[in-house]
Amino acid sequence: MTHITIETHLCAFTVSYVEKTGQHRWRCSNMTFFCSDETVCQQWVWTLKEQLSLLTCRPKHLLVYINPYGGKQQGKQIYEHEVAQLFTLASISTDVIGDIVCVGGDGMFSEVVHGLIARTQSDSGVDLNDSQAKLAQCNLRIGIIPAGSTDCICYATVGVNDPVTSALHIIVGFKTFLSHHYYEGTISFLPATNTLGSPRDSSRCRSGCYVCQHRVKDISPIKWGEGGDVSENEFEGEWKVIKGKFLAINAASMSCACPRSPKGLSPAAHLADGTTDIILVRKCSRLNFLRHLLRHTSKDDQFDLTFVEVYRVKKFKFTPKHCDSELSDIRDVRENAFGQICRDHPSCDCTPVNSNWNCDGEILEHAAIEVGYGIYFFVK
Repeated sequence: MTHITIETHLCAFTVSYVEKTGQHRWRCSNMTFFCSDETVCQQWVWTLKEQLSLLTCRPKHLLVYINPYGGKQQGKQIYEHEVAQLFTLASISTDVIGDIVCVGGDGMFSEVVHGLIARTQSDSGVDLNDSQAKLAQCNLRIGIIPAGSTDCICYATVGVNDPVTSALHIIVGFKTFLSHHYYEGTISFLPATNTLGSPRDSSRCRSGCYVCQHRVKDISPIKWGEGGDVSENEFEGEWKVIKGKFLAINAASMSCACPRSPKGLSPAAHLADGTTDIILVRKCSRLNFLRHLLRHTSKDDQFDLTFVEVYRVKKFKFTPKHCDSELSDIRDVRENAFGQICRDHPSCDCTPVNSNWNCDGEILEHAAIEVGYGIYFFVK
């Protein structure tokens, strides 16, 4: 990024460059060069512009989507005040279709990704319902300008939820392939017995729910042992153990239905029956995982897939593979790494990080967790 500034007796040009200021944060800085010969100054400017034009990784055109209602409803202001001027300085046009930039939060990014993937498969003649079909590669790149509530995706890929840093990543042209990692470990849970219904039935939890009304009186407080462990005694029943590699491990204490997912994460989950539905998505192909995600937006059964399992439980634990041994204690692994999520990521100089749990947008720092259910609140 260059421009020329003429002073009294000297010619000069200014080079704008990206400077890393620490903690994954980037800023745009300037350096001005002075020259007494105007011809030499012009040659430097032309040479620099020529070299920049040869960088194929840098975008020339961007199609920008702004969500004005996400997060704190500051998407439009963030783009206009912090990002647009950087794109202009980098000679990037935003008035024609090219690569895509979404200004918003995780929900906005999810909508853009799902729409882009679905459109790519449609244009390529790929049937999303065919498990044997090969998923077509999308050649467009997506940039995220964080303007949401939690911005988990931006934080995980860039290292910080800072609009200027994200804009500079887009300008420079750094990219990473967004693939799905799997989590290897052990799920142990106490199955819910003597309860009405199951995760696969047609019951729905609404006001005056029959299942909740006939179960709420039997809910007993969770018993915790020394050091915070969930107490396991002979009266609770037999714990079940499942080991494997999982693309997703979800826990739902209610259906989690919303306009974009009419049935929710677990349609038959009940809010006040003292249980939680554990949904395990085993390691599978990208196309199969996409089929599972798309079923949440329709009336199809998202559990009717060979790689998806659902259980109704009273308590559960997850132990990562690295500490899954007879001698390991869940309380001793809180500072250990679950797995390296960012691998060889020179664009943001990020270091290996631990896997975390996402609890409705709040990040739980420990990979090894134990969960017990039981709380009263006011609702009819």
